[in-house]
Amino acid sequence: MVDEQETGLAAVEVPWGAREGAYGCLTAIALFVGVGVIGGVIAFAWMQADLPSISTDIVVQVVFALEALLLLPPWLFGPRRYRLSWESLGFRGAPAGRVALVTVVGFGVVLLANAGWTLIMDALGLELTEQPNPLPLFGEGIGGLLMALFLGAVVAPVAEEVFFRGFLYPGLKSSWGFVAAMIVSSAIFAVIHGFTAVIPPIFVIGLVLAISYEITGSLWPAILIHAAMNALAFISAYVVSVGGAELGF
Repeated sequence: MVDEQETGLAAVEVPWGAREGAYGCLTAIALFVGVGVIGGVIAFAWMQADLPSISTDIVVQVVFALEALLLLPPWLFGPRRYRLSWESLGFRGAPAGRVALVTVVGFGVVLLANAGWTLIMDALGLELTEQPNPLPLFGEGIGGLLMALFLGAVVAPVAEEVFFRGFLYPGLKSSWGFVAAMIVSSAIFAVIHGFTAVIPPIFVIGLVLAISYEITGSLWPAILIHAAMNALAFISAYVVSVGGAELGF
């Protein structure tokens, strides 16, 4: 196991390990599968009853809001099991200057990772299949953008960072060391996004977020970087859509 003092990184230690991390992953999968089955049954019964159809934007909003379920496994196998506070999941303070510096630098690395991957794909003559843009599904106009920003740049980053960086990463680290923990947690983080062409840059982003947690000992830089990344994507998509509409596209 690598000694954190040799790396210059702050130690983030928790009492749970890889076993609890595995339990957390399995619980998260079971939760989402269960919700999916229940949702499917409700949707089927709704259609059989010939009730008015539910608008797509409401369905998308509910789906994104369900990301909050990712908070449950970390709490069950972390603070609840070991009688700790939410601070054990990374909600602790850190020097403001360090948080600001790590957030800005981390966000810059994230942008470079995305740009670099696009250049690599272009150089190889491969088509970059990006994640579908869900913005239009949140609703029309500024209201749709605000809902997308709330669910995609507030709820999702907090839930995902608590699960992957606040719970899974330090649990794996306590069992396997920080290098293996960063690699495995970042790989899972990338794979669950489900789009093969963007797995490499998302994996790098996962590494950046884990390192930001190590450097500061706080989850806030990772949450801020993740939130800024998602917000930039939504705002860019909105600006492009508005500009295209004004040009008659």
